[in-house]
Amino acid sequence: MRQNEMDRVTTTIDQDVKVGELTERRRGRRDSGPSFRLRREDELTAFRVERRSMRPTREETSVSMLTDTYGKGSYLLPFMVKSVSMKFTEYIGSHHVFATEALLAAADSRGAAKQQLKEAVASGSVERVRRGLYVSNGGRFEGAGVDPYEVVAALDPDAVLSYHSALEAHGIAHNIGFECRFRTTAARSPFSFRDVRYVPHPQADGIPAQRVHGRAFGSVLVTTREQTLFDCLKHPEWAGGLEEAVRSLSAMPYLDAERVASLAIADSASMAARVGWLLEAKREAWRVPAEVIDRLRRACAGTVSKLDKRAAATRGWSGAWNMRLPETEEEVASWAR
Repeated sequence: MRQNEMDRVTTTIDQDVKVGELTERRRGRRDSGPSFRLRREDELTAFRVERRSMRPTREETSVSMLTDTYGKGSYLLPFMVKSVSMKFTEYIGSHHVFATEALLAAADSRGAAKQQLKEAVASGSVERVRRGLYVSNGGRFEGAGVDPYEVVAALDPDAVLSYHSALEAHGIAHNIGFECRFRTTAARSPFSFRDVRYVPHPQADGIPAQRVHGRAFGSVLVTTREQTLFDCLKHPEWAGGLEEAVRSLSAMPYLDAERVASLAIADSASMAARVGWLLEAKREAWRVPAEVIDRLRRACAGTVSKLDKRAAATRGWSGAWNMRLPETEEEVASWAR
């Protein structure tokens, strides 16, 4: 290359650098002159025209905002909103019952997800169960029923089905109830949804529980057979009444008699008598050792108790257990067959 050509190239590069530096200084300056405002208005007009040409759908017009180049305004970017919208749609299409926090944890934008949830509830594609808990009615869930265990598992994965709900979960309930009782730390007040009343009970440490699986709800914790028997005899009013509790418990195929006896003896003499009465009635079916019956009898010796502490009337008597019965001894014995 000849020297004059090299000089011309060098001069051109120097001019480009100077022009670039001047442009950067002008951009960083808060110029309010008419030429600057006119140029900015032209650019914003072009941006709006381009945005209108994209024609975002109603689903895409949710809530993600970005600041424009000059930091003076905010504009919807449809491609970003559509991405967030698709993620929200996928989530409610794969989660029948879900908690708000679980939805927000899976979202890219918590603000956008909250707005879309609000719009989904207004349109009916999502239904509110209680504060922080929702049911999806869209996609494959349209017209689908809601298993109460789904609601409990979504509200609190560590909740434990108890009392009559535990009888149902174990498949031994004599009748189906319209209440769902569970131990939890996530709720304190009862609530109703689709003709089912949900009743939370305080969660206690060390409550024996096991996990049951279902096709509709995945899995949920439920009190063990032994804990369920103890609970239902201690609070038959939460198990559908004494007759319902005894008939249901009697349908258990087996249990650990030693374990349930220990629960009763550690509680009170009256509970030892109640549990002892039922274990003796089911001695052959459950193969209850004689020493377990003897332990329970010694634990309640000298104490007069009731099989149903809430029963106002006493129509029968169990001499073997010093216990008042709400019906005749023959009638009550028939419940345990």
